[in-house]
Amino acid sequence: MKLAGKRLKELFSQSQIQNRLDEIAPKIESAIGEKFVVIGVLKGAFIITADLVRRFKLPILIDFIWISSYGLKSSPGDVKLICDISLNIENQKVLIVEDILDTGQSLEWLSSHLEKKGAKEIFTFALLKKSRRQARIEINFHGFEIGDEFVVGYGMDLAEEGRELPGVYALEL
Repeated sequence: MKLAGKRLKELFSQSQIQNRLDEIAPKIESAIGEKFVVIGVLKGAFIITADLVRRFKLPILIDFIWISSYGLKSSPGDVKLICDISLNIENQKVLIVEDILDTGQSLEWLSSHLEKKGAKEIFTFALLKKSRRQARIEINFHGFEIGDEFVVGYGMDLAEEGRELPGVYALEL
């Protein structure tokens, strides 16, 4: 398989991802314990958010936030808010759903942003977790750990391409 002239190597198939979500969803619900708000981070986490929320038994509300930290010409810790959440999350438990935890700086910014909006407690989930975190934030739940590969598929992209791929793929250099 190729994308933008690069060969792709499958890291996780769609069925592996679905099986992992079956395992992790009850653990997330058990930790939160009551109605909560799920906030998916656009654009990369739209597919994982949809697949994850269908597994929850507790009542939930769903919203999305669109932030960007890749491709900025300033320091790597800068986060740009493109579109904020529309729900009032004051005194609500919140689950942030991310596609990938890379440096952790976006998630750290996002957690702070939601705390300022009055979230009672914030939980975090990322489908993928890299080991090169720079921020002090810890993630509560994750699907899989990966190395320093650049990944696409399952909502994640390379210059807006590849989001529709059913699994997670590493670009072979």
